[in-house]
Amino acid sequence: MFKRFQTKLLQKQVAGGYRLYTHPANASYVEKLVLSWDTRRLTQAALETLAIIAYKQPITKMSISSIRGVNSEGVVASLVLKRIVKEMGREKSPGSPILYGTSNLFLKKFGLKS
Repeated sequence: MFKRFQTKLLQKQVAGGYRLYTHPANASYVEKLVLSWDTRRLTQAALETLAIIAYKQPITKMSISSIRGVNSEGVVASLVLKRIVKEMGREKSPGSPILYGTSNLFLKKFGLKS
């Protein structure tokens, strides 16, 4: 059993310690697991960020952080991972920041039509 278990996890040395990673061959299974997590249970920060995105879309992370008064990078990333928020394109400004908006899954999960 241990031998079988070893093929599913990879051990890598990171920052003076070790980390376990899933084997790349299992990426599709891990992705399905992560995406199946209950999206009804969003943190206060996630709900706040989602409300801003829904109201102001398309919007950049910098604008979201400015409105909230705190760095929102992690929250936006988690909403994208849950497929509630998606990249809508790029702003035509220096650095071409990504514009975010709500997805069809957002509409479905929250019972909205548009």
